[in-house]
Formats: sequence, structure tokens, C-alpha cells
Amino acid sequence: TGDIGLWLPGGRLKIIDRKKNIFKLAQGEYVAPEKIENVYARSKFVAQSFVHGDSLMPSLVAVVVPDEEVLLPWAAKSGHPAGGDFKRLCADPAVAKMVHQSMLSVGEGAGLKGFEQVKA
Repeated sequence: TGDIGLWLPGGRLKIIDRKKNIFKLAQGEYVAPEKIENVYARSKFVAQSFVHGDSLMPSLVAVVVPDEEVLLPWAAKSGHPAGGDFKRLCADPAVAKMVHQSMLSVGEGAGLKGFEQVKA
């Protein structure tokens, strides 16, 4: 992927840098993932994100870590059945869709072009 990582205790991987800060999508557009990640960090639901693209694919995807301190109160306020269980909230497709919509809204407000927005 061009990323540089660090293995953490417990077998977790932390992305700490990139070898290349730009890549090309299948349609020929050049994308700077770091710029997009910084935009998505403005979403109150996003604690951290990693944007990935492939020159053989037409769209971007992201791995997102939701902000637990925002998601849990949101779930309690909205009456979500998972309530205070962060792991269950993260596994819920409806919550993932809500976080994705929040990201798209922030991206649109920041002027990201369609090909710069993540599809999943």
C-alpha cells in the first residue's frame, strides 16, 4: 500500500507514515490521501481514518476508527439498542452508514471532488 507501519503490543498495526503521498486512480485522477484523511478528521464521529486507493479501482475506501467519546453519547441520545457497547456499535451497519454519511457531508463541505470521496 505504500504505508509504513509499527507493530504494537497485542499484534496491532499502527500506520505512522507513507512512502508515497499521492497515487493514481483507474480513471487517471491523482489523489492525495493525507489531504482526504485530514478532511474526514473534522467529522465529530471520526477519531482516525486511513484512505486507500488502487490504480486498478475507480474509487477510494477508508478504514475508520470512530470516536468513542462521541459515538457512545450519540447512541444513548438516539436510543440505539447497543447503547453503551462500543464494540456492538462499531459492528452495526446502520452506525457505519451514519458515520460514512457524516464523512461525506464534511468532505462535501470541504470541497472534495467526487472521486476524492470514499465509497466504503
